[in-house]
Amino acid sequence: MIYKVFKNNYNRKEFYSLVGKYFAEKKYKSKLKYLSNEDNYIWIIAIENNEAVGFTVFEEKKNLIIFDYTYSEIAAIEKELLKRRFYLIKDINKAIKVDLLKKDCDIKYWLEKGFIITRESKNYIFLRREARKSDR
Repeated sequence: MIYKVFKNNYNRKEFYSLVGKYFAEKKYKSKLKYLSNEDNYIWIIAIENNEAVGFTVFEEKKNLIIFDYTYSEIAAIEKELLKRRFYLIKDINKAIKVDLLKKDCDIKYWLEKGFIITRESKNYIFLRREARKSDR
């Protein structure tokens, strides 16, 4: 298993050859309804046998990091992607925001990482963690 980071001016052809299925195939589109890609997004893709088996994506804004999807059909890969995402931002001193689907989230994990619940809706929990130096 390798984990590859795509950010800034990355090879779009390589990127979409790996994750295109998540954007196009019906079985993923229903799970990842709001999946999109923008120039300022940072992706970590788990690759096995030249095929994506999971990914995580986030966006760094001026004063905030927004965590978006983390997805894999294998729980251990999702856990590793989350770990790598926190490692990648360890030296960025900005607040972090994440919106979680209530039915799929492990709220304890996020609270242990220092996040607080800012609000809830019928289907989502909205969390935030203020800026801090290290996530090692």
